[in-house]
Amino acid sequence: MRSIGIYPESVAYVVKESPGVLTARIEESLPDKVKFFEELNVKPKFTKDEILHVLTKCPTIIAAYTVESLQKRVQLLEEELKFNKHHIKNIILKQPSVLTFSNDALREKWNYCYETMNVSPTCIARCPRVFQCSLKRIKERHLYLKHLGLIKDEMIIDDYGLGLIVTTSDKRFAEKVAKMSLDEFDEFRDELDLSNEQNEE
Repeated sequence: MRSIGIYPESVAYVVKESPGVLTARIEESLPDKVKFFEELNVKPKFTKDEILHVLTKCPTIIAAYTVESLQKRVQLLEEELKFNKHHIKNIILKQPSVLTFSNDALREKWNYCYETMNVSPTCIARCPRVFQCSLKRIKERHLYLKHLGLIKDEMIIDDYGLGLIVTTSDKRFAEKVAKMSLDEFDEFRDELDLSNEQNEE
């Protein structure tokens, strides 16, 4: 890893976060992964420092993923989820773990944000942490704000709003975004869970 510029302190972090690198044949696969990011069709192109940032921020990419699997994730982002070359660069740089999520998980979160919440691909790309949140969390918070009348069907949610809704703590979301108490939000979630269980029966 040091041969491609990952410094000793970063190597220690990589090993701590993804011990699999110790048994993976990374000396053979790592140069291919660096080349993959160098040649990736994004704008602007990845710099070497940005590639090292991606690999050290999400070391699982080094240990557990092939170039082919990474290509499939990028293909999904571009062809199915309609992100452009600038979007994809931003998503990978901000949230490289997106490349390790299943296609189904990426699809269902994108579909909910785009189709149901009326969030544009550009705004989703600016807040890629949404992909790290569970679909349940996204739905609960969106439905709660609709329940309170704070979100209307025709409203367009920007990246700042999306971040406030899905990435803040439960307490901060309840008090700062919904302007309610955490207990009231918890009560709504309990009722939602009960309703979902009854619908499944």
